[in-house]
Amino acid sequence: MRAQTALLGLCLTAAGALGAAEVPSGTQDLHATPRLVAERPVAMPGETIWLAIDFEIDPGWHTYWPGINDTGFALDTEIEASRNVTVGEAVWAAPNRYVAFGDILDHTFEEHMTVLLPLTVAPEARLGDLVTLAINGRWLVCQTACVLESADLSIEIPVSDALSKPSRETAALFERARERLPEPLTTESPVEITFQENSLHVTGNNAVRLAFYPTDDCRSPRDLLGQGEAEAGKLVVEFRDGDEPIRGVLEVWTSKHESKVYAIDQAEPIEAPSTHIGTPGRRER
Repeated sequence: MRAQTALLGLCLTAAGALGAAEVPSGTQDLHATPRLVAERPVAMPGETIWLAIDFEIDPGWHTYWPGINDTGFALDTEIEASRNVTVGEAVWAAPNRYVAFGDILDHTFEEHMTVLLPLTVAPEARLGDLVTLAINGRWLVCQTACVLESADLSIEIPVSDALSKPSRETAALFERARERLPEPLTTESPVEITFQENSLHVTGNNAVRLAFYPTDDCRSPRDLLGQGEAEAGKLVVEFRDGDEPIRGVLEVWTSKHESKVYAIDQAEPIEAPSTHIGTPGRRER
């Protein structure tokens, strides 16, 4: 392993099985294989750096986004960090809408999944110290049957005042991850959003397809399978009565292969571009 990618201490085990699958304890190869990657090889005192939990997923298999799903659940982690660093909230890319036999709707990742974690180094961290992180992760990966897998991952990042850049491979990984991060809606976004009492109304200027992916804290949709996607420039999603806000990710296609994703939150006002605070995990230019 090359030092500049800061991939250290990777220990993988299969944790068991669900459904019809059988996994010999501790010997079965994983269908979704993770690694930890630091964006840069060193960290400065007081700065925030980014860490990726990066999964390679076997062909034909998928794992889950932390939204409203009919079956699966997303990656669950237990994190232990050294005292000289604070771990922020995980940042997830937009998922894919996955409809299985029997009209089962989930929001999933195929082939690849990257979850970003911000690490803020304490200002008093001493040069030469190590930022250390240990993660125990559990996730469900499915094909015709589902398997519960787990991994223990760890990483050490030196504290230094030296300027550093990611390797070409690492830079490409983070760039790919950030391409699917939802952007904040602004008054100049190419969609118009209105919230009525129990519904979300979306009109996409020049959109050929729209899809809404509700987060797990969103109000319960009435018919997400039937209303969560529209092959046109208008989308209406109805919700059940409740106190939760309407919240999730909106994907807007302007052609068959080109789309952008936006964060939808009924509790947050849509502001002018100059006033929004940016996308978590994305480097603003």
